[in-house]
Amino acid sequence: MNIFAAIRNIGFPGLGIDPMKIDNVAFNVFGKDVYWYGVIIAVGFILALAFAAYRFKKEGMKTDDLLDIALFSVPIGIIGARLYYVVFNHTQFSSFYEVIAIWDGGLAIYGGVIFGVITALLVCRFKKLSIGKVFDILCISLMIGQAVGRWGNFVNGEAFGAITQLPWGMTINGTGPWHPTFFYESLWNVLGIVLLLLWGKYLKKQNGEIFWGYMAWYGLGRAFIEYLRTDSLMIGDFKVSLILGAVFFLAGALRIVWLRTKMPPEEALADGEIPVQEANESEIAEAAEEHTETEEQVAAEEAVTAEAVTEETETKEE
Repeated sequence: MNIFAAIRNIGFPGLGIDPMKIDNVAFNVFGKDVYWYGVIIAVGFILALAFAAYRFKKEGMKTDDLLDIALFSVPIGIIGARLYYVVFNHTQFSSFYEVIAIWDGGLAIYGGVIFGVITALLVCRFKKLSIGKVFDILCISLMIGQAVGRWGNFVNGEAFGAITQLPWGMTINGTGPWHPTFFYESLWNVLGIVLLLLWGKYLKKQNGEIFWGYMAWYGLGRAFIEYLRTDSLMIGDFKVSLILGAVFFLAGALRIVWLRTKMPPEEALADGEIPVQEANESEIAEAAEEHTETEEQVAAEEAVTAEAVTEETETKEE
């Protein structure tokens, strides 16, 4: 079914917002419709890439490496998002064309995250990049893309939750009001971005902590939000994304505890990571050593100059 076919009337009566007629088509190019969903996803991707490029430059890393990661991770992530959706919705498809027709909708963020992360990991290994340092940047970029991209669900009138009497309940074509779970997830990601940036600035001890913080934060929020949704992908009677959210949360939380309390420095170094505190101490020690060498060099030059002056004076006296 083409989820982009209908023009929807979406409103928030509890907030005094009357139904708005929302056309899914943004514009037309050579007879082909370009949908707001795709435009919003593209904007999210551009903002995410811009943030990552800024942080790569700030951390002294090459933007070429970022482009290499994006070149492989983004298309494979899209394939993963589609594959995840198809696997848990296989009865919906009757031909190979329908399976690959992502323009008709059907991408699951978890599939994109899993496939994209694995691909980025392989690229970092191949290029011998600091995995923890890179992933601490990329996870926040991912959250930016997720926060923006969820508004594509709003335009499509999808990814909503159960009936609610809360004042921000959303009506769609006169039905509802429903939980606007697309908004819950977008807001959860925005809060996560703020918290993880503050953590990275004031609390971070080792590279990799921010990525695992993302796993825990997103997993926790997604598990709760998925509980409210009515269009979840299912395994039997269980919501797949709710279970996966709980797994993400536990894995992220346990790994953070390990990194901050248990992981020995030698293991961190073996993984190509340098604890942030040790890195700072190393930089200070290196600067002090350079300062000492400079003082010794100046003293030696002054001694040579003094000796030369003394010899010249003695020569004149003779």
